[in-house]
Amino acid sequence: MKFRKALLFTLLFTCIISIGMAQRWEVADYLGKKGQASIDLNQPYGMTMDKNGNLWISNNGGHNIVYYDGKKFHAAIGASNQPGYTDGQGVSIKFDSPKGILAVERAGQQVLVVCDAGNNVVRLISISNLSAITTSKMLDIKGFSDPSDVEMDASGNLIVADKQNFCIKKIDAMGQVTVLAGQEGQSGSTDGDALTKAKFTAPTGLYVDGNDIYVADGTAIRKISGGKVSTLGISPDYNWSYNMGGIINATDIVKIGNTWAFSDGCSIRRFDTGESVFKTLAGGLDANNCGYATAKQDTFNKFQHVYQLMYNSTEKALYVADFDNHLIRTVKLGGVFVEAPSLNTTTLYPNPANGKFYIKGLEANRGEVLSVSVINITGRVVYSSRQTILGDQLTIEPEDFNSGLYLVTMTVNNQVVTKKLYVK
Repeated sequence: MKFRKALLFTLLFTCIISIGMAQRWEVADYLGKKGQASIDLNQPYGMTMDKNGNLWISNNGGHNIVYYDGKKFHAAIGASNQPGYTDGQGVSIKFDSPKGILAVERAGQQVLVVCDAGNNVVRLISISNLSAITTSKMLDIKGFSDPSDVEMDASGNLIVADKQNFCIKKIDAMGQVTVLAGQEGQSGSTDGDALTKAKFTAPTGLYVDGNDIYVADGTAIRKISGGKVSTLGISPDYNWSYNMGGIINATDIVKIGNTWAFSDGCSIRRFDTGESVFKTLAGGLDANNCGYATAKQDTFNKFQHVYQLMYNSTEKALYVADFDNHLIRTVKLGGVFVEAPSLNTTTLYPNPANGKFYIKGLEANRGEVLSVSVINITGRVVYSSRQTILGDQLTIEPEDFNSGLYLVTMTVNNQVVTKKLYVK
């Protein structure tokens, strides 16, 4: 009892405050003007970096491909806003809704591989001489339906997400196309043997990690490994945020060290290797929360549909094609350290309370997880919870709440504050 009284005495007259520094992902607009389609950015979809550091971007809405050299845009390939399927040179070439792109080296040349989705072909275009880019249908590879992404494996094969054929295909060095996983023409979510059993629903984005291939497949992330297809068992981390929604439309996935990031509707999700839950890296907690909002802190931002992501290891930045905002945006970890606003400015209302009460003044901590404990005069914890702060106040309603004096302890990150509450 003496211990409990000493504890109570300490808590009654001491506010324990340790201001934590919360490391957040910083989001910034990199290229383009919000909501303004242009010849440079018109519903940007795919991104890739060539060996000279040029950032190539496919404009799905503009039907063209541009590159950014670090200072300005160059209209490189494709007639802007003129969909079609023609050969030619430079801007006289025509595409129809190009999606995923990849800059690679083949036969000593720099080649841009383009998923020309509307024309159902994969096109190989030499970009070694940027002043004279030409195309030839003889180099186009057919046998696809809405090809949406392309990557290269360790053996030099091109791996293509053949979205509307519901499978993953391989293009070898001779240009031969074979099914790598899935049942061509059959939609489904079955796991198992890659060639005889597995099915895909909407394979849209790819990431090659050694001998494994990860697939963003609609409402799931799939993995092709050792001739088998499996579904990653990840679900929303409701301890991080009870307002998290499930995966609604995964369209791409990339790896950043030990962290995986995938685009999902209007959000970007993240999970670490071996984890069974995902959190929101940037954008809305719910992937349907679309629009435009800009702020340094990750979940305070909004996107208007995200299809592809690209990680730039040199800049340690995740590039995001913000489709309907006509922007390229960047997300960086550790770009901003936010001093957690002091919980000491919060209030308990009403106080005295009749039972249920509110913690008010939490808006500045929105998106953080608040731990709350209510302790009675004997030192017994009568209530505890963890809730994500989504607005200015939280409701606390303990079941065992008799009249008397209580201590309410609140914790966010490394910050702890204790306040007195009287119950009538």
